[in-house]
Amino acid sequence: MRKKTMKRKLFLSNLVMVVFPVVLMAAFAWGFLELVQNIIIPSDSKIASVENLVTSVETTLDAVDVNMLLTDVQSQKDLEQLVKKDGYHVMALNQDKIVFSNLEKDESRYLNKYVNIDSLKNKERDTFIQRIGATIVIRTVEQNGEKITFIATGSTELGILGNLNFGSLVTIGASAVAIVVAAIFAIILFSMFLSQLMIRQIMSPIQRLADGAKRIQTGNFDEEITGVEEEELKDVCDSFNSMQIQVKATLEQNQKYEKARTNMISGISHDLRTPLTSVKGYIKGVQDGVANTPEKREKYLDVAYRKACEMDILLQKLFFFSKMETGNMPLHFVETDLDAYLKGFVAAFNIEKEETHAEIALQSSGSDHFVQLDPEQMHRVLANIVENSIKYRSKEWSQIRFSLVTQSDEEVIIIQDDGDGVPAEKIDLLFEQFYRVDEARSTTKEGNGLGLYIVKYIVEQHGGSVKAENHDGLRITITLPRVKREGKG
Repeated sequence: MRKKTMKRKLFLSNLVMVVFPVVLMAAFAWGFLELVQNIIIPSDSKIASVENLVTSVETTLDAVDVNMLLTDVQSQKDLEQLVKKDGYHVMALNQDKIVFSNLEKDESRYLNKYVNIDSLKNKERDTFIQRIGATIVIRTVEQNGEKITFIATGSTELGILGNLNFGSLVTIGASAVAIVVAAIFAIILFSMFLSQLMIRQIMSPIQRLADGAKRIQTGNFDEEITGVEEEELKDVCDSFNSMQIQVKATLEQNQKYEKARTNMISGISHDLRTPLTSVKGYIKGVQDGVANTPEKREKYLDVAYRKACEMDILLQKLFFFSKMETGNMPLHFVETDLDAYLKGFVAAFNIEKEETHAEIALQSSGSDHFVQLDPEQMHRVLANIVENSIKYRSKEWSQIRFSLVTQSDEEVIIIQDDGDGVPAEKIDLLFEQFYRVDEARSTTKEGNGLGLYIVKYIVEQHGGSVKAENHDGLRITITLPRVKREGKG
């Protein structure tokens, strides 16, 4: 089935606009010629065929006495009645003398113009001439030594101009003007109809697009533009529908982010207020003498310091997120042995394992695992993942395993905790901005939904990828491009 296209419709429209006037003018021209013929040529004086005319002439001449015709007026009148009865005109010539003629003036002028009468005199056989719609029969008859040449015409059509009078000219002229005006009027009406039809064909989907734009302005993103069959305009409407869906999704996502941002600010305010209250309380206790022994004062100051460090970490995270959002976070890459780097991170973390109630174990092949990384930002990645595992753990003590393996041209870090994992339908949302899975993991701490989002951002800036999956807890897999060194794979 051929597709409906506006280009094809315009082509057919233009074709009809050309063909219709031609057909219409041809019909009017045919009608005009019929009208003129009926006005100029009486119905009872149409041209006779050559055969009928010859037969009529022969019948007449058989009844004519040549000698009587030359001298007797009554014989001439009888001949005139005969030819009139048979519907033709005749001229009788005796040598150069016209013996008898009932030809009209215009017929005589026509014969003198188109027929050489002198060359036809004394012809002993019949001569038939058909010229410009006229039929002429010329015959010479000899009786008793006298010769008469008869020139007969089949009708008064040879004298067309002679039949024209002022009334006929007025009728023909008026008819011609009426036909031309009617033809022009019909062409204009048809053109207007066809133009309006094409305008409706084109403007209908355009109006639908305009209505769709107005709906979007009012916040209605649910109605699609349908019913457009023309291929070019259908593509435009389909694009509009796709744009509408994308705009709706973007707005919904922005609303979701805005809500999450508001919740994050509320959560961070709470997170800041809690340690800040502790800091103020313990410092006030020192000021008021509640901590009246050196041991109490040291304990109060130690707690206040740790709470201040918690606030500092939170503010650093916010500051880092702000730089991420504005694109003002440069990374400084250095070639690093990932095996040595992870050993250093694990050793530093395990120093404070009694305080964090978590321990990290590292499993590595021990061979070279060189990558390009920013040491500070990669430390932030690993710390956020470990912090996330500790924050949402279900046990008093957490065991976290780091594994490092080489796969083809990539270095793969696998971080496995021993928690309860994440519901399968939500695991793909872990790395989204501001996303938290508080309902999926028991926790006594507030999250802000930035930790794993920052992880994904930094890893991708390193040219790598990160994914999460459930496997006896939550498993985070980080893949980084491997640096190829001389003499090694």
